[in-house]
Amino acid sequence: MPATTVVEVSPGEIDRLWQTLDKAFPAIAPLVNIMFPGRGSPAGDASIAARLKAKASKSAKSHSHFIEAMIDGESVGAAIWTEFFEEPSSDLAELEDVERVWPEESDRAFAALVWEQYMVHRGAFVREHAKDGTPVWGRLRDGLFSSPRLRHST
Repeated sequence: MPATTVVEVSPGEIDRLWQTLDKAFPAIAPLVNIMFPGRGSPAGDASIAARLKAKASKSAKSHSHFIEAMIDGESVGAAIWTEFFEEPSSDLAELEDVERVWPEESDRAFAALVWEQYMVHRGAFVREHAKDGTPVWGRLRDGLFSSPRLRHST
């Protein structure tokens, strides 16, 4: 039987983790492409890895865990799990250097709209469940989007 493990990835391994996440989506994945512009090019992939490394180390409102699933030592999946202590911002400009990441105004506006609509549901869930100072775990499915469903109990 194959040995399956899930491990937390250190900041030094995020470049490799991004490669795993990138392989999970086809080249024509519009949502991934707008949130991670430049993917598939050396400069774009380096920029994306740098953004993920910054996310791993800076947020006071949340704490992100970069995790990887492995079977017999081979990477087969990855995700970003985020622990929210308060409602996350739906304003992408509060989280990213939007003019640098999305230099084209139309891309910037679309990315901001996508983020805002995504965070409406996540924010409502956190508002409802993070009442007593207990953090709420949100999962960015396959490294990107899904609704948070799990609550951290320790």
